[in-house]
Amino acid sequence: DVDVAAFDGLSDWLLLIDVIEGGADFGYAYYGPAVADSYGRDMTGKRTSDFEGYISDFFKGLYLASLSSRQRVYSVHEPPRHVFVRNWHRLIIPLENDAGEIVRFLVLNAPENELRSGLELIVDPVFVLRGDETVAYANRAAKAMFDLPARIDSASSFENLTRISLDVRQSPVEMLANSTMIDSIQLTIRNEIVERLVMTVSAAQHRGDAFYVVVMRQIGS
Repeated sequence: DVDVAAFDGLSDWLLLIDVIEGGADFGYAYYGPAVADSYGRDMTGKRTSDFEGYISDFFKGLYLASLSSRQRVYSVHEPPRHVFVRNWHRLIIPLENDAGEIVRFLVLNAPENELRSGLELIVDPVFVLRGDETVAYANRAAKAMFDLPARIDSASSFENLTRISLDVRQSPVEMLANSTMIDSIQLTIRNEIVERLVMTVSAAQHRGDAFYVVVMRQIGS
């Protein structure tokens, strides 16, 4: 038995993973909210086989390695490109039952992303958008201004979340190539008050992909 709450601040980055049918699959009994926020999906109640693409086999291989060796396993890996994290650092700790069988893993899953951590320090709302204008990341200020949930679904569009149109006629790749930066005045309603915002749209590169970067500054109401 593991009391996740006893880990205090680390609990947001923990996973509890049950061994299913001797290692045929692995189930997520607990999926830390900060991990879900970074990944864009809460996997609680899901299985390793529910991940898409190669990452499912990779995770299964890690857990099988820990299961067969009965040792802790530490890994560093790049996530799929739609996840706004540069590297995941994962420590897998096998847990035994009273019979000495490994039946569960306690996993610490910590992201490394210099761009993401820096954006959290900015007091203005910041969004990072994919080329299709879905939200890869929103900092705390952005979530507070637009009353967004802690975890934003990876398919959510910027316009649907903010009711503001991006209205940019260049791809992020083109904006990067041309060093383009676009300023506009936008109106939004918060607490029944109309607020005026300066919205600046530029582009940045992360892990070889180009993203829109949207920064907003309140200038009046």
